[in-house]
Amino acid sequence: MSETNLELGPSAVSQLPTEKISVSAEAANVGVQANARDKTDALETAPVSVLICTRNRLDDLMHALPGVLAQDHSNYEVVLIDQSTDDEVERQVRLQFGADPRLRYIRTATVGLSIARNLALHEARHEICAFTDDDCDVPPQWVANTARLYRTHPETQIAFSPVHIPASLSKVPNILFPCLYFSDDRLLRNREIFGMGANMSMRKSAWERIGPFDTLLGAGGLLPGAEEHDWLYRAHRLHMQIRLDPNNAIDHHAFRTIEEWIKMHAVYSVGDAAFAMKHLRCGDLHGAVMLLRTLSHYSGRILMRTIRHQGAEAQSEYLRGYWGGIWKSRRYSVDRHTLLYRQSPPSA
Repeated sequence: MSETNLELGPSAVSQLPTEKISVSAEAANVGVQANARDKTDALETAPVSVLICTRNRLDDLMHALPGVLAQDHSNYEVVLIDQSTDDEVERQVRLQFGADPRLRYIRTATVGLSIARNLALHEARHEICAFTDDDCDVPPQWVANTARLYRTHPETQIAFSPVHIPASLSKVPNILFPCLYFSDDRLLRNREIFGMGANMSMRKSAWERIGPFDTLLGAGGLLPGAEEHDWLYRAHRLHMQIRLDPNNAIDHHAFRTIEEWIKMHAVYSVGDAAFAMKHLRCGDLHGAVMLLRTLSHYSGRILMRTIRHQGAEAQSEYLRGYWGGIWKSRRYSVDRHTLLYRQSPPSA
């Protein structure tokens, strides 16, 4: 909407009676408050890019998208990156949501969550970007709360919020949920790694400064797992402000059986080790600290659970995968400048 600015020049003002141009302190204060309120309203409705990456999960996506598209915020887009191996997701998205101009559907033949995240951020039109997963439910205020966070904390570059277990599933036996609970509103300490990509937001300019998510890491990558942690660690190296916001939780519907949970963590432990190994190989001795801390932690847990006859299958599988990640990551060269694995094929 265009605005017209009418100004009175000095000659025009001089012709007005003085009692007409004098302004009371109360009226002036009202004007200042109105101006401040206008600025606040503009910032409250700052544009946001909601980013979702999906692959072969039609049912989850069809459950998640209605909530994402029913936000109270008036100015946002939804960028959906689809890496599915068939056409069913595309067909259903276009059929059910294709008329919504806020939704931008992008089909890609690529594989890997890091690649999808980078593509989503590249396509995002707005500075404030918010990731959620295709198996999550977001409340109606989720986007508005994200915009408000970056207005309230202009120095914050990255933020994480809680990921909860749905109340309807919280008491179902023998299933486990990837989730994240916290109540502190605070900044992460230097090198502190904490947060889930299912409820992660950032300024696009921060991503451009940090660099892309490492495409060898993450689900679907050659070294699966830890892509958010690696990216977060690189943000710490640039002394960026990373905030925990406990007031913008979402629900995560994806659950695992105990057997699936053990297998999942065994797979992602490869990426955890590769993340630490990469930074060690780039000359950061804290990488060695991370490696030794993890190895000693899981070795200790295995020992204690064995002594107590509690069983240590999950810990043993994780540790086995972690050692595998240390070994496997050495097959790939690293770029000490970008702090990324190189995409060259493994050496013989």
